[in-house]
Amino acid sequence: MHERSLKGQPPIYVKYEERDNMREKWRDKAKKLKELGQYEKAIEYFDRIIRANLDKGFARHEKGLILIKLERYEEAVECLKDALKPFPGATDIKFDLGRTLYKLGRWEEARPYIEDVIRYSIIYGKDKAAMEWLKKIDEKIQ
Repeated sequence: MHERSLKGQPPIYVKYEERDNMREKWRDKAKKLKELGQYEKAIEYFDRIIRANLDKGFARHEKGLILIKLERYEEAVECLKDALKPFPGATDIKFDLGRTLYKLGRWEEARPYIEDVIRYSIIYGKDKAAMEWLKKIDEKIQ
């Protein structure tokens, strides 16, 4: 099930008292499927989390990473942008989003995300990788 097909899908109802349990169950299943290379199945479980309104950004970020692996970059960008909404300062998501935009040739759009990673990455240790990506972006822009 792709992101675009979610728009026509009805939400999944999960009882309030079962929300945490279902989120963990589906997340664990999705992560195992991802590890096994069963990416489409893993996406289905991340989509369940999203449709049940149980995602706080994690499922969208993980789904975005799978879409990148599958070279479905446009879908990945949308997923990663959605993952940023509840966590606008999440440098790991910004890093992945910047790299994906770069792969699509959208260098000027990628630059601010990578700059933010550099600005805040001392805490998360991605400053060296982000500097390398910023150099690649600047080479393309010039």
